[in-house]
Amino acid sequence: MPSEQFLIEPAEQFVHFLNALDQIGFSGEISPHQADRLIASTDNSVYQLLPQGVLYPKHEEDLKTIFTLAAQTKFNDIYFAPRGGGTGTNGQSLTDGLVIDCSRHLTNILEIDVDEGWVKVQAGVIRDQLNDYLRPFGVFFAPTLSTSNRATLGGMANTDACGQGSRIYGRTSNHVLGLNIVLAHGQQITTEAITSNALALKIEAGSEVAKLYQQVSNLVRQKQAAINARFPKLNRFMTGYNLAHIDSENGFDLSKLICGSEGTLALVSELTLKLTPIPRAKELLVLRYHSFDAALRDANLLVQHNPDAIETIDDTILNLAKEDVIWPQVASYLDQGNADKLAAINLVEFGAMDGLELAVKVDAICCVLEANHASYERISCPQDMANLWELRKKGVGLLGNLAGSRRPIAFVEDTAVPPEHLADYIVEFRHLLDGMGVSYGMYGHVDAGCLHVRPALNMRDPEDALKLRVISDAVQALVQKYQGVMWGEHGKGFRSEYTEETIGAELYHDMRRIKTWFDPHNQLNPGKICSPLGPRNQLVKVDDPRTRGSQDRQIGELIVEQWQPVVACNGNGACFNYQPESAMCPSYKATKDRVQSPKGRASLLREWLRQESQGGADPELEHQLYQSMQSCLACKACTTACPIKVDIPTYRSRFLQHYYNRHRRPLGDYAVGLVEHFGLYASKVAWVSNALIQLRPSQWLIQRLFGMVNMPQVHAYGIERLASIDGVEMWHKERFEGLSEQHKQRYPVIVQDVFTSCYDLPQMKQILSCLVNMGFKPLVMPMMPSGKPLYVKGFLRAFDRQAGKVVKQLKAAREQGFELVAVDPSVGLTYRDEYCQRLGAKEVPEVALLQEWLTSHLHEVKLPKSLNKPKQVVSLLGHCSENALVTRSLESWRNIFAKFAVDLHTPAVGCCGMAGTFGHEAKHRALSTRLYQMSWQQAAQASINNTDTVLATGYSCRSQIRQQTGATPQHPLTYLNCLFDEVED
Repeated sequence: MPSEQFLIEPAEQFVHFLNALDQIGFSGEISPHQADRLIASTDNSVYQLLPQGVLYPKHEEDLKTIFTLAAQTKFNDIYFAPRGGGTGTNGQSLTDGLVIDCSRHLTNILEIDVDEGWVKVQAGVIRDQLNDYLRPFGVFFAPTLSTSNRATLGGMANTDACGQGSRIYGRTSNHVLGLNIVLAHGQQITTEAITSNALALKIEAGSEVAKLYQQVSNLVRQKQAAINARFPKLNRFMTGYNLAHIDSENGFDLSKLICGSEGTLALVSELTLKLTPIPRAKELLVLRYHSFDAALRDANLLVQHNPDAIETIDDTILNLAKEDVIWPQVASYLDQGNADKLAAINLVEFGAMDGLELAVKVDAICCVLEANHASYERISCPQDMANLWELRKKGVGLLGNLAGSRRPIAFVEDTAVPPEHLADYIVEFRHLLDGMGVSYGMYGHVDAGCLHVRPALNMRDPEDALKLRVISDAVQALVQKYQGVMWGEHGKGFRSEYTEETIGAELYHDMRRIKTWFDPHNQLNPGKICSPLGPRNQLVKVDDPRTRGSQDRQIGELIVEQWQPVVACNGNGACFNYQPESAMCPSYKATKDRVQSPKGRASLLREWLRQESQGGADPELEHQLYQSMQSCLACKACTTACPIKVDIPTYRSRFLQHYYNRHRRPLGDYAVGLVEHFGLYASKVAWVSNALIQLRPSQWLIQRLFGMVNMPQVHAYGIERLASIDGVEMWHKERFEGLSEQHKQRYPVIVQDVFTSCYDLPQMKQILSCLVNMGFKPLVMPMMPSGKPLYVKGFLRAFDRQAGKVVKQLKAAREQGFELVAVDPSVGLTYRDEYCQRLGAKEVPEVALLQEWLTSHLHEVKLPKSLNKPKQVVSLLGHCSENALVTRSLESWRNIFAKFAVDLHTPAVGCCGMAGTFGHEAKHRALSTRLYQMSWQQAAQASINNTDTVLATGYSCRSQIRQQTGATPQHPLTYLNCLFDEVED
């Protein structure tokens, strides 16, 4: 009998519905599984509602099938919520019914007509995906969001989303030309602007749809005076049944009603969108301030110059950004020697169709700024502008990483008031929060009067949780005072209860009538926006007890502290970034399965921790969590790219250790864990081991017993083979005592790794030879397995023992005054990451990567006597862990190659898919190949075609390229070594 702490199984009526749906031809996936339900139970809000199941429709017919079945009387108590990117901040897509997730399959761009200025897409297309497709045509879809790399267009329509630049470009609904929607009874219709004559003809048709048109058009026209009087006059106009814009000079358009309705009236399946020409010229001004209030008040002056966007960022976010990977890319514009005194910045962007027009605009405002002695920077470099906008986009995620148990959360974060009142409004808002002793972060769209404010609360603390209601009510009163709205950008969701107060009882009753006409049985996202007429239909509340905090409250404080980043995951969804070249998250990119993402794994881990704290985890949940961890490549991107720095590889290893305390380990885990030891010993009898590995019976047996394929051959390794290279010596703790400290700077101690020395010995020789040719005297440390594969598979006790042994040797060399240098980035970073985690940072000597050490000694490097710059550009594809943990790694390599007068191209790529032994495990081989094809294939093949080679720092990356192309990739120093023929004195 399951214990009470386990997840509630789907209710009987929902099980019957799902079985019936499966039997009538639904072609998508139907998931009642705990893992899918858990991931769909949260978004970027504080709430958590466990759905009964998740549906993944493959096409529009599936949506019609769902609602046609649900319209049957016996299924009238089945209800749904649509879900796109799952990044909502107010629980809009959360339900304890069935989730309809359109993001997995409905992802096609269907049709485009550039001349007519429109594009047609399915609801699951991601905003940045569309704009990447449109860019070659010189047009774009204008509404911009901070979550644009994972926000779906269907989701944007449901919340009528907007963001940066909304003063110029407006909301999503301003760019919707038409919608394909599926109504509650299963009929699909198309909405678009129609003339009064066309409306009359549609009504005369006499169908159910005609009745809807008649009812809505009559209501809007009868209540036009009340609508004009009560609906706020804002750029960020009120969403959620936008009665004020349904009937306009452009015609009667039900799309305006559907946009912002949060799936409560119909489900959007396709969208026809307006295209906007891309400004050909852009410039960005960065204005620095010593007070946040000054930044807000300055916006009134700045907006007079009609910029495309003005965005404000406060010092809370700026200080958090200093610990993020983005800071080195923007610091030069923000620091100016007094970054600690920087209280706020304004980002002011101007765009135009030609450079002359742009220059006139920007020159004019710069004259005013100069006269006012403003502190500012003028930026025209596209990459620098992109970096600063990326800082702004990271605001919401960075706030989630604030230290301490209280984290800034979304519930009053998108209020909007007339821009001329914003500064005064924020003074009162800050006074409210300061009076309650609540800290906060602020950033946002000052030109539109919308500032994002996230109060910091600990929702695991019942007293803090009560403040959510107190603050919400107070802020609602404040926005009413300043003629604003509570929901200026992110939809209503759990804040729907404030609608009646905002627009009055009469219009609110009319909204309920509309809901009744479209959804009489309250099956479409019930509890949001408004309910159908009738006493049984209730709205969700701001202080709904179903929160993530109430669940996490059941986890012991010590456990929360030990697993803190996992518990702190706030659902921002940065790991759902669709772009193949982005580092995070490779397993999600290849599978499109959110269970196999950092957020997915963190969600399952949180629930597993909760159940463990309450007496023991459900075996089924534990198994699904285990399966989700199997596809993690341990690339470490979520350690830095995730704003919470959730670091799934670390917590996966901890989980696996727990898991295998009560489950039998597969033999393959032992094979992976001991791969370094095998390589070291096999290299001593290389000809025998290689002959055996090449035999078909051996390959069959290795795959059968250990699940390993494509095992690489080893080289006949011995440290004397390396020490025999002219200029290379073997390090020993009892030698080199006589060297001066100055001389030791030219004697790097090379910390060998098994992968490079045993499996790629020719490259290792070239690397050492290159260092000698550069004028250095490398000392080779005796080989010791790093233990990294043990860590990856959760053999933590064995890893600790091995790490302790290695550290003794590292300390011995460091105490002699030598600098330690690692060759393979994955192994080298183990010393500063996993070793420090397990043994303590003070116990582990610093080990530099090759490019880090060379950068610090670049002035000492000797060059080839003759440097002829190659005609082609040589490409280096960065190791995913190296890029994640050493953010300026590629820049360092470019500087080193520039010293040799070589142009080094470093194309943006994600994970190659090999990830140590991951790509050698038979169960992962297809996924490994898919990742290579998605992210590396094009860049690698282009380099091979142009220069006959491609460079990669990681052994596993070079191994993947060899397997996929048959080419022989090189380490960067192997390439540079070929340039040496005679060294200058």
